[in-house]
Amino acid sequence: MHRLRFISYTLLFSLAFAACSEDVANDKLPSEPVVLHATYAGGKATKTEFGIFNTSRNYAQILWSKGDNIAVFGSADTQPCRYETQEGGAEADFVPGEGVSEASGTSFMGLYPYTESASCSFGSKTIETVIPINQFAVAGSFDPIAYLAVGSSSSLGQMSFYNTCSGLCFTLKNPGAYSSIEFSGKNGENLAGPVSISLSNSTEPEAEATTSVTSVTLNLAEGQSFASDTEYFIVFCPGFFSKGFKVKFYSSGSLVQTCECSAGVTFRRGAFGRVNNIDDPAKLSAIREGTDLADGNNVANCYIVSEAGSYKFPMVKGNDPDQALEGVTSVAVLWESVNTSSAPSKGSIIKDNITFNGRYIYFDTPSSLKSGNALVAAYSGSEIVWSWHIWVLPGYDADDSAQTIVGKSKPMMDRNLGALKAEPSTSDALCNGLMYQWGRKDPFPGAAQSYVSASTGGTLIATTGGAFKSAYTDTNTDVAYSIANPTVFFKCDRYWTYTPDGSLWATEKTIYDPCPYGWKVPTAYKMENYAHVVAEEAWNVSSTDYQRVSGSLYGMYFNLASGSSRAWYPNGGYLSLGGSLYMVGQYTCYWSCNIIGDNSYAMEMSQTVAGKLTFTPYRGGKARGEGNYVRCIKE
Repeated sequence: MHRLRFISYTLLFSLAFAACSEDVANDKLPSEPVVLHATYAGGKATKTEFGIFNTSRNYAQILWSKGDNIAVFGSADTQPCRYETQEGGAEADFVPGEGVSEASGTSFMGLYPYTESASCSFGSKTIETVIPINQFAVAGSFDPIAYLAVGSSSSLGQMSFYNTCSGLCFTLKNPGAYSSIEFSGKNGENLAGPVSISLSNSTEPEAEATTSVTSVTLNLAEGQSFASDTEYFIVFCPGFFSKGFKVKFYSSGSLVQTCECSAGVTFRRGAFGRVNNIDDPAKLSAIREGTDLADGNNVANCYIVSEAGSYKFPMVKGNDPDQALEGVTSVAVLWESVNTSSAPSKGSIIKDNITFNGRYIYFDTPSSLKSGNALVAAYSGSEIVWSWHIWVLPGYDADDSAQTIVGKSKPMMDRNLGALKAEPSTSDALCNGLMYQWGRKDPFPGAAQSYVSASTGGTLIATTGGAFKSAYTDTNTDVAYSIANPTVFFKCDRYWTYTPDGSLWATEKTIYDPCPYGWKVPTAYKMENYAHVVAEEAWNVSSTDYQRVSGSLYGMYFNLASGSSRAWYPNGGYLSLGGSLYMVGQYTCYWSCNIIGDNSYAMEMSQTVAGKLTFTPYRGGKARGEGNYVRCIKE
């Protein structure tokens, strides 16, 4: 007789609706009888009986219950075989039910809980079953027939099960006032009823509701009542609820109240969103959730937003997910810009309802997305402890738009960091982008013009933060001081730090690198065995592969490896060591990560007295206190 052995596993509760995965090790199996050793995959698993929670109550040990049943489908079977356990506990052996034949075939799929009407297709690797529309409240758990888990295996000797559902875990402020609770999305999301579960990726099963069921109700069994200080669960299909969700509270069929969450929320497979006192309207209205711009650990000092919506990113230092910020007491938008000489209205790039919890910063965009830039800061008391550049580009994909210059080993972005356009135009200067002092992570306004006839002067991009701020360096000017003052341009003689620091940007991306995840400040100069490594020097190309442009446009075109297309580099001036904008259309530099002594290398463009544009691909000796442009390269 084949017996199925299930191992204990872990359930994840999360306000951020995130899940984790941890494979459970296999025990040594006896040779007789053959045992189907079935495991749950860590945080992707759950059951109805909880054991020990960790101190933060984010994770719980899960125990099997006596009488649990699972369905096992064999490729040679026409019906699922019901396997059951009478043990319970952290581990349990499952055997075919009385009078039930063993599963047979060359491949197998499993479903918890057992449902007689469930079916499967080995050809499409799917299981068809049901998430109940009407579920019954279980104190401290959920309806045992509601939460689904599936697995697949090529033999009956081993099978791992993975969760397919998500849901809401909550407590009630006034539990005695309700007899049922209804959950629904605000954009008509399909939640329950008949579902099709795909096991095409056996470790990431996907459940999709196949009928239009837009609400799920949690009912009380006869003689029951909701209790205070008790967790309850509603189960439904995972997904992104773009307009949030609402919870209705009923007493004997009459609506008592409705509480709503208006933020975009992701309910992830294998995890429950948790809300205490969910019947307090202020609780749901205060919830902030959204798309994780870092997608887990893909953190950076700059995040690109390409669609309208709700977003979040981790509160960590730069590009290091392990350097979490501590002591954050508030967050704020420092400035916004549309890269013109006129500042936009506040909240037009990202809304001013920015907030945070212990791990993430949350913000929303207007429903009509506008191209622009914003700088967001986290405070501890009155001091800024870190800041991030939010780069808003509707419909933009940096990878899809990347450009590889002829003869180069890595692609670069098609525009300057902070620029709102890649292709030049005589009517605006949106290709210029933002400027950086070498080694600093935070941007400063670039030029709002494409050309200024005078050798000095020019107009900076306007921001909602007011006038451009600059201050002379002193003995206090170090990296920590720059972090606390991200909007202050430090005036200096050569380098903005009191003592030079050439490690702030480097060949390996540092936590101060200003580029988005997967990108970095490029290399301009590299020598090996007394020879240039041309393929890794960003702008070192043959004279036939670039064109200098002046007249109606001012800048450089570089030929691309792809053929007829070209990469545009505008000549957008620079911020002097004294904090003034100079020579727009006549002189500019693009920073590299390379240093030379106490200075750095840059790509330089300069017009001669005769009006001819000269080009130096790796100009050495550039003072790090200048403000210049950055064009990011793939890591």
